[in-house]
Amino acid sequence: MPAGTRFCNACGTPLAQEAPAASGPPPAVSGGGTASPPVFYKNPGVATLLSFFFMGAGQIYNGQIGKGVAYIVLYSISLLLMFVLIGFITTPILWIIGMVDANSSANHINQELARRHGG
Repeated sequence: MPAGTRFCNACGTPLAQEAPAASGPPPAVSGGGTASPPVFYKNPGVATLLSFFFMGAGQIYNGQIGKGVAYIVLYSISLLLMFVLIGFITTPILWIIGMVDANSSANHINQELARRHGG
């Protein structure tokens, strides 16, 4: 049967309907009626969780490679500073800042993609 046919031409039985759209932002449609290339949104929860387990991983997930590497270096230095006790203050502070930054960066990236693609 031709594409877009909703009923069987022989018996009139409704054909399988499309699955309901997945949750999340709808795909952008251009003026010609065809869907634009997929837009990949960043999950703020995943970014935060990655930074929780490994400092800088959330930034790398967000596509901010340089920032992620900088967090890894700073966190490593902070861990070394534990030998002179100041690291016991700087390490948890840096860890929390890294998680908050990963989350807010993912939200900012999503807002920019939505603005750029009319979402």
